[in-house]
Amino acid sequence: MRLLVKKDGLYAEIFRVGFYKSQHWSVIGEYLLFDILESMIPEGTKFHSHFIYVETGDYHFSIKYFDIKEQVYVDRKTYFNHIATRKKADSPNFNKADEIVRRDKNLDDPLDSFMMGERLKPWTERPLGHHFGTVAVNLDVEGEKKLAWDNTIKPDTEDLVIDINLGQSSIINFGAGVYSDGNPAFQLSNLPDDVITYEKAVTKDDLVLRLNVIIVNTKTTKS
Repeated sequence: MRLLVKKDGLYAEIFRVGFYKSQHWSVIGEYLLFDILESMIPEGTKFHSHFIYVETGDYHFSIKYFDIKEQVYVDRKTYFNHIATRKKADSPNFNKADEIVRRDKNLDDPLDSFMMGERLKPWTERPLGHHFGTVAVNLDVEGEKKLAWDNTIKPDTEDLVIDINLGQSSIINFGAGVYSDGNPAFQLSNLPDDVITYEKAVTKDDLVLRLNVIIVNTKTTKS
C-alpha cells in the first residue's frame, strides 16, 4: 500500500507499507518525507527511513543518512533495548563486517523516542496489535515544494490517494498498524465532524495491516 497525494493529475508518494516475505514474513514501512529527521539531524542529508516488524517479534526502526560534518554514511537502527550505529566513509552500503557501536536509550536524545518500551509480540500470539506511530505532514505551499511530483505514478487499488488543494493550510496525519482481525483496541474511535478519515487495508491470514489518514482543516476528496 502507498499513501499518495494527488494534484492536477500528478502524484507524490509519502509512505508505503506492506507484508513482505524473505526468510520470515515481515511488515515493512518506508517513509519518503524527512522533515522531522532533517530538523533532528541538521547535519544529515540523503535520508532513508524504514521500520521492520518480523513475525518472530523482532523489530527495528532504521535511519540512514550522510553526515556532512563527519563526511561519513550513517546507519542508525533502534531496537527495543538498544541503539546500534554504524559509520562508513566510502559507501552507503553496510555489511556484517562493519563495526557496530551499541548504547542504551538516552532520554535527552529525541531520536531515541522511536525506541519501543519492550519486545514486540510474535505474530502467533493473540490478540495481536501494534501501531507504528503517527506522522503529521503540513501540506501548505512550502510543503508542496518538498514533494516529489511524478507523472509516471499509476495508483493501484491498494493505494490510498488523497486529492488535496495544496494551496491551503492542510495537515495530513498518517500511520499504519497491524492487528489480529477483530481486535477491539484497533477500532477507530468516533472523531469530530470536522475531522476526515480514510483508510486502506490488506490481510494475511487473520492479520490486518491498515494504513490510515486523518486530515484536519482542509477541503479534500477521496479518489
